[in-house]
Amino acid sequence: TEHAALSDSTLAARTVFAAAATSDDPRIVALVAERRTLEEAVTTLRARKDSMPAEAYDAELERLLIALAEKTAAIRALEGKP
Repeated sequence: TEHAALSDSTLAARTVFAAAATSDDPRIVALVAERRTLEEAVTTLRARKDSMPAEAYDAELERLLIALAEKTAAIRALEGKP
């Protein structure tokens, strides 16, 4: 089975993160802070791409993007959004 690879930096360059959520719910506030940290990590990773082995970059980018998706899904669930 073939799997799509995130080896193309085009995906990383075009990634747009969700707007910051505002909430009084401390769980959402914490998740938004964690998501912001992950977004900053992606930005840092992008800057380091040329100095890293491609496989290491791809693996780290995939890990960060999955974590971002999970945080966003958790935020949306707490907000009652699909």
